[in-house]
Amino acid sequence: EWQMVHGVTLLCQHLEGYSLRGIRKRDYPPAMYYQQPWWKDYHIFNESMARVGMILTEGKEEYDTLLIHPESTAWIYFNPYNNSAIDKLYSELMQIVQKMEQNHILFHLGDETIIQRHAKVENGCLVIGQQRYKTVVLPPHEILFENTKILLKEFQSEGGTVINALEELPVNPIFDNPNIIHTKRSFDGYNVYFLVNNTPDEQKTTISVGSKKIDIVSGEILPFNGEHTFGAWGSLMLVDDGMPQAVKLKK
Repeated sequence: EWQMVHGVTLLCQHLEGYSLRGIRKRDYPPAMYYQQPWWKDYHIFNESMARVGMILTEGKEEYDTLLIHPESTAWIYFNPYNNSAIDKLYSELMQIVQKMEQNHILFHLGDETIIQRHAKVENGCLVIGQQRYKTVVLPPHEILFENTKILLKEFQSEGGTVINALEELPVNPIFDNPNIIHTKRSFDGYNVYFLVNNTPDEQKTTISVGSKKIDIVSGEILPFNGEHTFGAWGSLMLVDDGMPQAVKLKK
């Protein structure tokens, strides 16, 4: 589920060995074949992940926030003998990534080489391919491409928002638990949200979107009342079709 929520929607399972003789028995990742005691139940996992992957792949991504990747700064920091500066840069980038996920902000990472080839500013949005970004987040950096600077200046002049600090990041109030991360896909007439517990602990949350939930194991569509308890690393798939959520039962 952690891979799926981050956009890896097609899994390539590891190694089906004909034999577990010798060191193969303790290979890692493990051989996923008939020798395993859970083989007869393995289809349940595969069908569940195939169902999630299909839905996320067929839906349309519409993210409005772009986080510029500080690759150009990493290039000038590179040192074959000591890359502590790049390690620090990476740590600072991951702090922003984690904060954006905790604030439930859906975003893409922006590669400056792709931006240079394909980006333009249009009607207050930074447009790259089929995506239209209204907000650009800048991580700690030392340099940017000249093209990036020009685009960002034009973007701001047309009303686009550029954020330079963690404290400036907004919070999306879609649900109330920072340990739950999510993604969204749009379809004709409805949206699908996929939420994942990003911790090994049980997490409870109240969710403001979705009137139905999809059982990823059976494919059954069930009513949803806005409250959910996630097991360790657990997930939840919701359908938001504009209908009100089911009535919460009083305890």
